[in-house]
Amino acid sequence: MNPIFVTGAGGFAGSHLSSLCSVIPLQGKLADLDNLKLQLEKHKPRSVIHLAAQSHVGSSFKNPRETYEVNFLGTFNLIEALKATDFKGRFLYVSSADVYGSSKTLPIDESHDCNPRSPYAVSKRAAELLCLHEKAFDIIIARPFNHIGPGQSAHFALPSFVRQLKAGGIMRVGNLHTTRDFCDVRDMVKGYVQLLEKGKPGEIYNLCRGEEYLIEDVLHQIIAISGRTVILEKDPLLVREGEQLRMLGSYAKIYKDTGWEPEITLSTSLEHIWEDTCKKPLLQALQGKMAPI
Repeated sequence: MNPIFVTGAGGFAGSHLSSLCSVIPLQGKLADLDNLKLQLEKHKPRSVIHLAAQSHVGSSFKNPRETYEVNFLGTFNLIEALKATDFKGRFLYVSSADVYGSSKTLPIDESHDCNPRSPYAVSKRAAELLCLHEKAFDIIIARPFNHIGPGQSAHFALPSFVRQLKAGGIMRVGNLHTTRDFCDVRDMVKGYVQLLEKGKPGEIYNLCRGEEYLIEDVLHQIIAISGRTVILEKDPLLVREGEQLRMLGSYAKIYKDTGWEPEITLSTSLEHIWEDTCKKPLLQALQGKMAPI
C-alpha cells in the first residue's frame, strides 16, 4: 500500500498506525492552510487519514472554542487544502462514538440517532456533516468507541488507574458504575487501514469490540494484574455531569464490508498497558491522578 498522509501521526492512535504501515505525517498545524497545501503538493498522497483532534471530553467543556477550532475548522482547512491540490484519492475521517450521546437502546449501530452531549461530540458531529457534504473525493467516516492500549494519555480513565497503581497508596476514582465498550488501539488502526482499502464512500462505520464492560470490573482486573494493594477513594471532581452511563456498540457493518473484527482481548490490552507504564519514570505515573472516567 502507498504511504498514507496522516494528521495527528504523533498522537496515541497515530503512533500505532505509524508502526503498522508507511505514513507521511503532517508537519505543522491544521490552522495553517498554506502549509497544508504545500505539504500536499509535495507528497501528492493517494490516501489520507485525519486523526488530529482535541480528543478529551472534559477539556472540551473547559475550552470549547479550542475544541471547535481544532476539530471542525481544522477538518475544514484540510478538506479545502485537498481540493486546492486536486486530491482524488480516499479520505478517512476519524470521528467518535461520542456523537451518539445517550441511548436506552443497545447495542448502538450506525443508524442510531446522534445526540452529542459535549463540545467535543458536537465538534465531531459537525465535522462529520462537513465530510458527508463534500463530493470532490471519496470520504469515509470511522466512529471508534473507547480505545485503549500502550501509550495512552493519563487524562483517560484506564491509563490513570494504572499510573496511580504504580504510584501506590490511595487511588482517586470517579463513577465506577458506568460501562464502556473498550477496544485495543492496535485493532482500531488496522480497521482504519481496512476502511481506506475496502470501505464504501459516504458511509459511516463503528469500530468497537461489541462488549459492554463495567468500569469497576475493569479496575479490579487492573489491580489483579498489578498485584498491588490500594485504597479506593471517590473524588467528586472526577465525576462528569451528564456522563454517558452505558455504552455498547455493534461492528457488524465494518465486518460485512471489510472483514475487520477486534482480535486483542481486554485482558491482553490491560497487561500491555501495565507493562508499558512500568517502563516509565514514577513522575509520569503520578501525573495521572486527576483523570476523569
